[in-house]
Amino acid sequence: HVEYQRLQEELHLWGNVFVRELHKDNTIRTFAAQKVFYFRDRREFQAEEEVEVYDERESIRGRCGILRYFLDSEYGYLLMEPVIRLEDKDSLQVAAQKIEYFRSFQKVVANFAVEVATEEFLIQSDFLLYFADEDKAIFLGNPRFLSEFADANAREFQIFFQERQIRQAELHDSCRVDFKAEETQEKESWIVADDMVFDFQDNMLTLCRASGAVDSYYIQDYTPEREYSVNKAQGTHLILSVADNRITRIDMSTEVKGMYKFRKKD
Repeated sequence: HVEYQRLQEELHLWGNVFVRELHKDNTIRTFAAQKVFYFRDRREFQAEEEVEVYDERESIRGRCGILRYFLDSEYGYLLMEPVIRLEDKDSLQVAAQKIEYFRSFQKVVANFAVEVATEEFLIQSDFLLYFADEDKAIFLGNPRFLSEFADANAREFQIFFQERQIRQAELHDSCRVDFKAEETQEKESWIVADDMVFDFQDNMLTLCRASGAVDSYYIQDYTPEREYSVNKAQGTHLILSVADNRITRIDMSTEVKGMYKFRKKD
């Protein structure tokens, strides 16, 4: 069903609506929904019910219950269980109560119950600010990082991506990470620090650097190659190397003090 109100310059469409926007570089942006309203004078576009959006230039797909898009400013927002998916080498999905995008998704803002997910990790927070030109995301409001190998939290996360994969993560203020020293262990080891930096390769953690008031607790299980031990230490700098989700080296420096425990041999 189509209704055109000539005096108001409004176009109302109902039932399996599909809209295509052609860009100067020959890429397209499409919208699909059950209801679409186009206000020509104001250059505003609104879609409702089973909304799906696709941006070819940015390789982004989204879905929601309500979408509003302002053509002149290239600003839009998604409401009612919005989800956007950044599709490239690996998929990165963002869900929240409200998602806003500016100038062809060059900046994305997500508010309340934010979840950013890949196959390897999940990040939760109250607020997300993503800058496409820097490939950088800032998480505020009790951010948490969850993965099979480690869980982390701090007052602020700054995540840097490369080709839609996480390259580096910076944690600031009241940082804590709980991790596995071995693949078969529980997340019994932990590090607390003022600031932390994590390096990733292929979305896998390779290095952790902690600074400030560093406190650490590390459990090493017994194997035929090494003894069981527990290391609890404090200092101002710590470097932790990881390979294949396994701790390979721990270095702590500057004002180091701690305690080591070993099991008595029979």
